[in-house]
Amino acid sequence: METVEQKSKNTHQDHAIRRYRHTLGVKQEALAADMGISQALVSFYEKKKVIEDDMVVKFAKALNVAPT
Repeated sequence: METVEQKSKNTHQDHAIRRYRHTLGVKQEALAADMGISQALVSFYEKKKVIEDDMVVKFAKALNVAPT
């Protein structure tokens, strides 16, 4: 049980979102517009180590990648 909890703490989903966004050449402003949120909120999530599942799905849809 401890390993499952530890894995979720070490996922660094923020890095994955930023990496996909950079790879696709998408600016935070454009991603925010696609998602219907502010650029500041995209920046906030890109700095957050663990992101809620529903937001991961929204980012994945906006970036056209599979949520992991």
